[in-house]
Amino acid sequence: MKLATIIIFVLAVIILPAEMIQIGEGNLTNQGLPFDPNSHYSYSQQLYLSSEIGGLGLISSLSFQYYAASEVFYDRNNELQVWMGHHPEESFAEWVEQYQLTLCFDGILPISAFSGGIPGTGWMTVVLQTPFMYEGEGSLVIAVRENSPGRASNNDEFFCESTALPRGLTVLKVDPINPDELPDEGYHIRNSFPNLRLDIAITRYTPYQPSPEHDATDVSIETGFSFLSDAQSFDFWLGTHADSLEMVLSDVSHTQLYLNEPLQMLSNYYWQVVAHHDGNVYPSPVWHFVTEGEQLGPPRNLQAIAENNVVHLQWEAPLSGTVVEYLIYRNDQELATTPDVSYLDEDVVTGATYVYWVRARNHLGQLSAPSASVSVHIPYVDPLLILHQGFEDLPAFSDAIPGWMIYDLDNSPTWTWADVDFPHSGEACGWMTFASALTTPPLHSIPAHGGRQMLISPDALNPPDNNWLISPLIHLGTEPNVSFWARSATADYGLERLKVLVSEGSTDPQDFTALHSLPWLDIPASWTRYQYDLSAWQGQTIRIAWQAVSLDALALFLDDIKVRSQGGWVTGDNTHNPAPILHLTPNPSKGNFWINMGKAPFGLEIYDLRGRLLHRAKGITHFEGSSLRLASGVYLIRTLQNGKAHHGRLVIIK
Repeated sequence: MKLATIIIFVLAVIILPAEMIQIGEGNLTNQGLPFDPNSHYSYSQQLYLSSEIGGLGLISSLSFQYYAASEVFYDRNNELQVWMGHHPEESFAEWVEQYQLTLCFDGILPISAFSGGIPGTGWMTVVLQTPFMYEGEGSLVIAVRENSPGRASNNDEFFCESTALPRGLTVLKVDPINPDELPDEGYHIRNSFPNLRLDIAITRYTPYQPSPEHDATDVSIETGFSFLSDAQSFDFWLGTHADSLEMVLSDVSHTQLYLNEPLQMLSNYYWQVVAHHDGNVYPSPVWHFVTEGEQLGPPRNLQAIAENNVVHLQWEAPLSGTVVEYLIYRNDQELATTPDVSYLDEDVVTGATYVYWVRARNHLGQLSAPSASVSVHIPYVDPLLILHQGFEDLPAFSDAIPGWMIYDLDNSPTWTWADVDFPHSGEACGWMTFASALTTPPLHSIPAHGGRQMLISPDALNPPDNNWLISPLIHLGTEPNVSFWARSATADYGLERLKVLVSEGSTDPQDFTALHSLPWLDIPASWTRYQYDLSAWQGQTIRIAWQAVSLDALALFLDDIKVRSQGGWVTGDNTHNPAPILHLTPNPSKGNFWINMGKAPFGLEIYDLRGRLLHRAKGITHFEGSSLRLASGVYLIRTLQNGKAHHGRLVIIK
């Protein structure tokens, strides 16, 4: 993970004031801790753990929680001695020796030391005459001797917290003789300690009080980092996984830090500060926070089509998040931004290959993950190319190819595939467009030779096949030739058989002559290129036919048909295609377009590039398209008038 550099802002030294720490909030009584108000004499020791205190520091006062039922509580319990010290253990087995303790108070408490009054309940505070420096290592021992003459009531008590291990020792004497020496035997062990408040100016080396707080959410991506510690220097660690933090700063002496680059939105971060003091190491816990942001998914279903040296990009919005704009990338460089789900890239060069992908941006400036990428090749403009049919701009699984003719002369049902289904599978069929990505499941093992679509001739259940594909009229110039790619679906049932023929303009199968000497071509089960010289027909107007004549195999595929010559063109055929002109205006359009076919009624179908029918109408004389609210993209128009089908292509740009 690449992490930003840290910028340190020098701060003034922070002097921590004394703070009140409370340890225990129990309601256990009759423990004789810190002393027994109903005894003439008592002595006790109580133990408090370093983890409960939370650091080293100078203790200036301490308080115990009392309940005084009698009015004589104060008069008979106000003469105290208090010692403090350290103990390496977390429980008592015997007295801590007196020489190990420091006398911190020896005197008479004022009545003001009892916060709730007498009688009453509250905290009895002892302001130490000699403040005690607790070193933060080991447990804190507090010893209390009460040696006032007289006894108070059985109902006078101090509140204690129960514990699993011995945390209190006490000795009680009810006779009026108060010993001058501290006892060395005759004590009681208590699994408890009195509730305590310490007024202590804590020195803490282990970093604490982090900002951002642990498990904070919606943290600004420009957040600063701060913590508290009295150590001499610090190392700062940061990462997106708790078990793989990276040290981004070391040996700094300040406790507030900033990044010079923003964090990622809607991301989990973990951080830790390791403090150093007098050669000792004090690591903080690993803290966690989540940055601000929203769930923003990547753009979906990106498609790209190259046409006339323009790349049409089209995609779908993310499933989650509110998008303000899209960023379009080409060959890993940002190309443009748009609020729409489409874009036209007109700055392309023939012969180049471009890789596109798209990201979404929301109102917070957050960027989504990239969409899937698509690759587009811009073909060279071939000055000799007069016809190229790659079947890309046609509806998938359709037998309608504008200007071309398809004959199914065997009129037989066709073989279905064992594990693949697609529209018209098993039906009688000559040739139809085929998109292997749109079958169920996708037929990835047989991609088109170029682009996404090809032509298929399914084999007849009643062989042999007799399926014809006939080109439009083509006027040849000099040095003409025809080329195409073909393949068998599989060789498991024998190879597919194909004939390539030419006529002098006729569409009657009897008028076609084969371009090869063999009875048919055996087509391999991989894409294979075929090319035939048409010089015998140069200067003439011809048609070319592909006749599938397979014998009980599975399917024949055809793609990328090209006719080249010096001069020449594809011409209309008023004899075989008497049809009115299909008018699409304006084209391209922003969504408000008109379709006209003259005065005669016609039927209309509008498809997207995946072959999905978007609109159908019958018996109309014109059509106005604004009501469809089509998104930016390329759409295929099919009309039927007087029994003849006509096709067009509509481009929507918003």
